[in-house]
Amino acid sequence: MSKTECIRVAIRCRPLSENEMKDNREVAVKMVTNTGEVLVQKTGEEVPKVFTFDSVYDWNSEQEAIFSETAYPIIDFVL
Repeated sequence: MSKTECIRVAIRCRPLSENEMKDNREVAVKMVTNTGEVLVQKTGEEVPKVFTFDSVYDWNSEQEAIFSETAYPIIDFVL
């Protein structure tokens, strides 16, 4: 990390909750981890809205991996 490092934005998506599954709700968010894209598509919409971030993590991501990739470099640089 250099002194000219920019702000990086990471996003993590959770799975549907138990109540959401009971209500038969559908997943409206798709995480494309290799491209950093989040696709949001409501039922009935043909084209999803696409948002791009520096890092994208889905509900299968390990907490330790997220920490190592996002927080640790900042902590290491500061200390």
